[in-house]
Amino acid sequence: MWLTDEISPSHQAIGNFINKHLTTSLKDIFKELNEYIIKNDNVNTDIIYIDGTKIESVANKYTFIWRGAVEKFESKLHLKITKLIEKLNKEYNPSGISFNEYDLYELNYLESIKAFLDKQIGLLNPVFVYGSGKRKTLLQRFYEENLNYQKEVIKNLKSEFGIELRVQRSIQVEGAFGMIKENYGIRRFRRKGNLKVWLEMTLTAIGYNLLKFHNKRYRVTE
Repeated sequence: MWLTDEISPSHQAIGNFINKHLTTSLKDIFKELNEYIIKNDNVNTDIIYIDGTKIESVANKYTFIWRGAVEKFESKLHLKITKLIEKLNKEYNPSGISFNEYDLYELNYLESIKAFLDKQIGLLNPVFVYGSGKRKTLLQRFYEENLNYQKEVIKNLKSEFGIELRVQRSIQVEGAFGMIKENYGIRRFRRKGNLKVWLEMTLTAIGYNLLKFHNKRYRVTE
């Protein structure tokens, strides 16, 4: 906007620029930009990571998925969390409150359940009891069960395998898709036709690569 003296170009002007100037040259621009970044930022191109995504889906850069070498153990934890959510829904559905079940559970989802239970504790002020022979309230059992699962998730994330998995994911393309969807808000193509979709995605990739290059060069955190 500074270049145009705060004058916003119309959608027609942007469309005309894309159709007249970018349709035939965008591929070369993308190629030259990547070659420049590779050369000046010492990017290792020995390994190429490929992945697919759906623009309509919502990805998250910090998602931890329950698969891989620890699948057997994590599937048990997933089942425990699902059973907890079923009990929560049985208790709170009559009040119009529901909790979603997922194939993949993230730490922040368990934290959101804890935040809800914290509010319930503040409203009802139940007495928490400990020791054998003490009968705990349903709310205390929910709270402690969810807290235990959070600790298990954190333990898994901090394990040697969990650290290795997160390092691998940080250099793979899921993070790029998550950034494009969550931070840029690009979840749906606005133009129809293969060529127009390709143009839109290539422009998005150019913007993403330029931002990453700028942030790394000038040490600006995302």
